[in-house]
Amino acid sequence: MLKIQENTRSRLKFSVTPIGLWIFGSVFAAIGLLVIVFLTENTILSCDRQAQPEPSCEIKRIGILSSETKSFPIDKIIQADIEFSSSSDGGETYRNVLIVDKSALIKTTEQSIQPGRPLQIPLSSAYSSGYESHVDTANQINGFLEDSNQNDFQVQISSAWLIIIFGGIFFLVGSLIIVFSPVIVCSMDRFGNQLIFERRKLWGKSTRELALSEVLGSRIDVSRSSRGSDTMRVGIELENRDVLWFGVGYDNINNAQKYRISDLITDFLNK
Repeated sequence: MLKIQENTRSRLKFSVTPIGLWIFGSVFAAIGLLVIVFLTENTILSCDRQAQPEPSCEIKRIGILSSETKSFPIDKIIQADIEFSSSSDGGETYRNVLIVDKSALIKTTEQSIQPGRPLQIPLSSAYSSGYESHVDTANQINGFLEDSNQNDFQVQISSAWLIIIFGGIFFLVGSLIIVFSPVIVCSMDRFGNQLIFERRKLWGKSTRELALSEVLGSRIDVSRSSRGSDTMRVGIELENRDVLWFGVGYDNINNAQKYRISDLITDFLNK
């Protein structure tokens, strides 16, 4: 947000608050937190052939905010399998599932599946890489189902580390955008021959004072992003070719404001 505090023939003072970048960073950080809170979970599959009133298996999902338990007879489990998911770039991720007979007493919305088709019960909410580890988990479960002499079985499937890394990256990037996007206060005094350029961050501010005669003018750099859109940054160019940038890098947030800042500086220098 551009706020002009003074604009006369002799003085120009304005501030630039990167509200757009702060909002963008906040959204990134919030997405990261939501992913961690709602998708982090551990799943424990426990089976007991000596359980009463009948041999049964239990799926227990433990998340940060909730937990869920489903149980059903062992003889209703058809097999353990692997479900695939393909990304837009052609990569594949996986998750283990249990194929269970439709008649199993499972309280789940998946009972809307057409009659006669088995239920496919995911053992984790998220897909992950590592095909061999998913094959190993499926083989362990199927080995227990085929070995009637094995009385109990337990396997734990955790997506916590993957979700925390994924969500943590979003949170970290968003936080860095907020922290490193400073409020800029620029002051030019023609009679005092002075330029004061302040960068104000959460932990303090830095100030650069120069002679106004050292200023060449405003400068806008444009760069083409990987998606084909134009990103830009605006600054004050000095005689020594140094540039005082209004921001920390290129972006396409409020480009109209960048042109307005450039016009303000140019108009003042040409008065």
